[in-house]
Amino acid sequence: GIEVSFTVTTSTVSAEVSWSKLDNTLGIITAYTIVYRQLGSSSPESMARVSATAKTGIVTGLLPRTAYSFSVYASTRIGDGIESAIVQHQGVSREPGKVTNIAVTFPSSSTAELTWSAPTDGAAPNEYVLYAYSEQPATAGSRRRRALARVAANNTVSASMMTGMLTGLKASTPYA
Repeated sequence: GIEVSFTVTTSTVSAEVSWSKLDNTLGIITAYTIVYRQLGSSSPESMARVSATAKTGIVTGLLPRTAYSFSVYASTRIGDGIESAIVQHQGVSREPGKVTNIAVTFPSSSTAELTWSAPTDGAAPNEYVLYAYSEQPATAGSRRRRALARVAANNTVSASMMTGMLTGLKASTPYA
């Protein structure tokens, strides 16, 4: 039989599957196979084979924000062992979640300071892009972008608050 305790951690499009022990009474283990399938899919299972000395394996090519089932079995020269229990895991989002608690102050007539809370779901952002739009349309039905700033994700006020500055704003112009 199989004694298995394994975990799955996912990034955007890959999963690291690790196991602690697989008992196999058929002989010396020659390889491990990770079996995985998208939940709710009628497609056949996929497999990733790893060496007999490995206790982890990486599965690539997964879809973001998609649930998968994973299991592991050991193989010997005699044959395949019994498959482990199935673990289900939801992949993470490729995109960061929405920022919240946005606040704006104006230290000068041409500068806006923004603070916001970092997303609590989805992938971790690398940077934030700040825009200010003129309320006066450039053409019918559109707004004109007036300022842009890129802010590194580590530019924090506190553990969860972010800050960024927009400069070069035109005085007495309403922005959104």
